[in-house]
Amino acid sequence: MKIKPNRISKLVKLKRLELGLSQAELTKLIGWNKNNTQYISNIERGTCSFPPGSIVDFVRATNIDTETVVLALVDDYRDSLIGALNGT
Repeated sequence: MKIKPNRISKLVKLKRLELGLSQAELTKLIGWNKNNTQYISNIERGTCSFPPGSIVDFVRATNIDTETVVLALVDDYRDSLIGALNGT
């Protein structure tokens, strides 16, 4: 089962825009190599998921509420699991 990162994707983009950052600036803030800017774009579009260690980097770099991030991840997992169980 592949987890569809719908809520975490929206949350990443919302927080980036709230901070007034470009994707490249967020990449740098997180401490990633500048070549990972496309990865932020993919996360925001929901075409790839956030690796657990990278979520920690994102939370620390942006000071986003940890509970908000955890709830988004749990909701994404729940929705994907329900979809898999229902065959959708």
